[in-house]
Amino acid sequence: MKIIDRYITREFLIPFFYCLAIFISLYIVIDLVSRLEDILKNHVEIPILLQYYLAFLPIIFVRTAPIAVLLSTLYVLGNLSKYNEVTALKASGLNIWRLALPFFYLGLIISIVTLAINDKLLPQANMVSTTVKEEYLDKEKEDTSNKVVTDIALYGTHNRLIHVRKFIVNENLLKEITILEQDENERVTAKIQAKEARWIKDKWVLFDCIIYNFEVPGQVTEEPNFFKKMILDIEEKPKDFLRRESSAEFMSYRKLKGYIQRLSGSGAKIVQKLLVDLHHKVSFAFVSLVVIFLGIPFALSAQGTGKVASIGLAVVICFFYYAVEALSLALGKRGTLPPFLSAWFANILFGTVAIMLMRRTPK
Repeated sequence: MKIIDRYITREFLIPFFYCLAIFISLYIVIDLVSRLEDILKNHVEIPILLQYYLAFLPIIFVRTAPIAVLLSTLYVLGNLSKYNEVTALKASGLNIWRLALPFFYLGLIISIVTLAINDKLLPQANMVSTTVKEEYLDKEKEDTSNKVVTDIALYGTHNRLIHVRKFIVNENLLKEITILEQDENERVTAKIQAKEARWIKDKWVLFDCIIYNFEVPGQVTEEPNFFKKMILDIEEKPKDFLRRESSAEFMSYRKLKGYIQRLSGSGAKIVQKLLVDLHHKVSFAFVSLVVIFLGIPFALSAQGTGKVASIGLAVVICFFYYAVEALSLALGKRGTLPPFLSAWFANILFGTVAIMLMRRTPK
């Protein structure tokens, strides 16, 4: 590693970790102040609060790392331009692509770390924070009297995959239920379909139910059994169907991929949405790499701008990125765009713009 690479790396990492520390502190302070009344009213103990905010650390890192990366890039190159160091480097034969090399490696490393956190830590962190919020902080807030949730898919106990077309919350009523029972090797051994299920005396009672038993996948061993009314041992309570409404947030990439493969045989429409979430788990990790290349030409073309201007530029870039990403994800989940393109569209678009700007930047 050359001296200039070590210098850029050191100058980059200091504001990067500084930005992360500020973002984490601001988030915790703002959230704590906004929830103070609920914390006091519900007598939430300090260990519970520590558990809640510790779970938010990987969530905040994943969400704010791209902004911290962009700010650090603008800061480093802004300082290099301010003291004419960029001009000196160009005079010594260093072109813009060689100058961008340490930023590329830093962005790649941060993206890989983000990918690992997103896959290994984020699902459990989301589960912990959601559980604490529902059971301790927001237990008296949520009004579900008129809530209707559609297309719920979740992992049930006893190796069950459960898909519900509609959940009418105030009636504790599930509509159009499909349950796939699996063995230890995740092979489907039975398929249960019911027109509806009601939560009665702490039990799920299924109505107009059909049960198919499989000896091998796809082959029914006997005639299906019909039941007008039956009680099924489902340990999931009504609140579990609400908590796992966005089940992709609570799964790793591998777990979600396997879940989609098994769920695709049930005819569930939610598979399209889950495929978008699956690809987005990978694509979002590489936002940091994209915004670095987007920030370099902006920083070099805006020589002499101050720190406030750099912050403003970072906010504008991130705003447009997240707006495009939100739009493409929505189109993907509606089926307008293929899942892969929907998840990667923002990266492809802004990555292309970044390369074009880099090529037009004076060498």
